[in-house]
Parts: sequence; C-alpha cells; structure tokens
Amino acid sequence: MTLSGSPPNRAMLSCTHSSAASWSRILRFAGDSGSDLIVRWTDGEVTLYPSVAEEGFHGEVRLHKPEPDETWKHATAMTVGRFGGNGKVDDLVVRWTDGEMTIYQNTGTTLGRQIIAVTPKPPQAETWKHAVEIGSGDYTGNDGWDLVVCWSDGELSLYTDGDEKGLGKDNPLVTPKK
Repeated sequence: MTLSGSPPNRAMLSCTHSSAASWSRILRFAGDSGSDLIVRWTDGEVTLYPSVAEEGFHGEVRLHKPEPDETWKHATAMTVGRFGGNGKVDDLVVRWTDGEMTIYQNTGTTLGRQIIAVTPKPPQAETWKHAVEIGSGDYTGNDGWDLVVCWSDGELSLYTDGDEKGLGKDNPLVTPKK
C-alpha cells in the first residue's frame, strides 16, 4: 500500500540508516483500532502519527522536542512491543549509541515510563553497541513478548519473554560463519 499525504512540515524519505528518520510502527498506540507510526527525526524530535491510513498522515503529536535536549539524536534502533504487563502493544524499546537499551513503558500521547534494560556501562553496553536491528513479537507463542536482534557480525538472537525486569534470555538463532 502506498500512503498519500506527508507528515506536516517534513519530507518523508526512505527509512534506511542514512535517511532523515528512524521509525517504528505501533499498533493501537493512540487507543483506537488504527495502526500508528512513531518517528525519530535526525534533529532528535520524536513524533507520533496516530491512525495512519490510506488517507495519509494526520494528527501529529510531538513526543519529544529536539531543543535543547539532543538525547534522541543518539537513538539508533527502535521497536515496539508488549513488555509492560498491561496487555497493550505500547512499549517503545530504544537502542542508543552508547549501548544502553531503554523501554518506554505504556507510551501514549507522551513517552512512557523509562526503564533502563541495559545500562550504558561495560560489559553489557559494549555488546549492545553491535545490535544493528531490533524487532519484537510473541515469537515463542507463550503470550510473552520477545526481542529479535541482528548483530553487526551477522548473528541473529532471540531474547525471550522480556519485561520490565529485563530483555529476557539470549537464544542464538543464527551464528556467523567463521
């Protein structure tokens, strides 16, 4: 499906690592039955577009202003899931340039409660600096949400049953060829 319209005051470029934005789809984020889009722009602004549909983008909600805080310029990967126990897919997971992994639990028209799942200190943070892509879903089928991670060396890992206490157990799915 091709969406018509464009985000207000923005030029939506292709969403790649070299584009103007990182993005993540959030289901029922705005409380209705539509799919929503959350965007982290290169200037550090974080924006929610509720109920994106064939009619395009509308109802922009700014979750974080870029000035004077430049924190969000350091977000390198994002995904959403159900890590907060409320049964909703409304938790934003962010990997930062320093290796920190943060869950924003119960995100709505504001960023949710901040939970640091991986601290920006060695040795964990050094490992997580190599996470290239992250995604989430109930991949194990046990009603707990999991995090899938593609690493810079080609490894693919599944972290099962993540919650506010952590990202879950690491299960390597694909190991890099040596």
